[in-house]
Formats: sequence, structure tokens, C-alpha cells
Amino acid sequence: MGNLSEELMAGGYPSDTPAAIVYKATWPDQKVLRCTVGTLEQTAREADVTKTALIVVGEVLDGTYERSKLYDPTFTTEFRQASCSKKELGQTGENQSTEMRQEAEGQSK
Repeated sequence: MGNLSEELMAGGYPSDTPAAIVYKATWPDQKVLRCTVGTLEQTAREADVTKTALIVVGEVLDGTYERSKLYDPTFTTEFRQASCSKKELGQTGENQSTEMRQEAEGQSK
């Protein structure tokens, strides 16, 4: 991780900005390690993560965003019609982001 925290803070991210280290993303032994910009290096060191990691930084990790509509079956564009309604799917954008956050928290435990 080197001086990643220092570089991010020099670029304007406060040390308490949410961050995550996704170790071996999509692999069977994937780990999601939640931390902050200020604790990235310590978190990686404690989990023995030295490579094969994706670093995610920003408020996107606090779950207050709505997921992309790109693959949302309830979203209609000028090029395709929705394949189902939100009611049929039983989800809203808020539920989806909450589910993603809960999934990430469950994987990091």
C-alpha cells in the first residue's frame, strides 16, 4: 500500500473518508475490508494484503447512493423497456444499496 493514504489525503480526501480494500475480488476467497483513508495501510498490513486488491474510496461506501441503472430490470430507456416493475422485484434503489452494504459488512466479518 506504500504511501497511498498520504497521496489520497494530499489530493483532498480527509483521513476519515470511508474506504474499502477488496482482496481477490470475485474469487472464492474474496475479502472486503472496511476502513478509512487514514487506516488503509494498517488494515492491509493486519490482513496481510500485499497484492490483488481493489481499493474503493469515498462516500459511495456509506450506502446513501442509488446503484447504477445500467442492469436494473426496472429501468426503461429509449433503447429497451423494463422487464419488470420495482413492485414485482420487491426492491427500490435504497433497498439495493442497503443490501450491498449489508453484504459487504457480512463479508468483512
